[in-house]
Amino acid sequence: QNPSAPASPEPTGSGPTPDPGPSDEPADPGDPSPIPLPTVTVTVTVTVQPAAPVCTRGTSGARLTAAQWAVEMHRNSGKLPDATLTCYLGLVQKASPVFPELTKASSLGKAYRVLRTAKTGRNRLDAALLAGWLNWANGANGTATLKSAEKIRLTAKSTATALKKAATSLGA
Repeated sequence: QNPSAPASPEPTGSGPTPDPGPSDEPADPGDPSPIPLPTVTVTVTVTVQPAAPVCTRGTSGARLTAAQWAVEMHRNSGKLPDATLTCYLGLVQKASPVFPELTKASSLGKAYRVLRTAKTGRNRLDAALLAGWLNWANGANGTATLKSAEKIRLTAKSTATALKKAATSLGA
């Protein structure tokens, strides 16, 4: 062996470069491009409820008898619409301690029975009171007579004469 010869040759740049093979480090992708996000569109629909009709007293001022109010209360047989009559019954319930506390007259059918049934003094007074309050709701003025007749009706020990007198004062 020649001691002057190099022990191992140095690699020269003339040969092919070896493939580096798989690496544990991730490849640098460079500048990441933004990923487009899905677009969400929300549509809100608001349905406005129609305003409830306001229940107010009528403006007629004409007074009807209990029998005439009974015709009005009978479904679709009178001149006033059922919605108006139901409104009037609601006003009567708010204004009177008799209805519906002592006498049930909250619906058209019940009010019709009160107005048509007039066999006893108490029933006659109830019919006259309901007719009076319905007249008030329809636009007739004056509740003083109604209030005094209601005091008699609210008294448990009212005599038949007192009931008859109160009903007569209301026009029954």
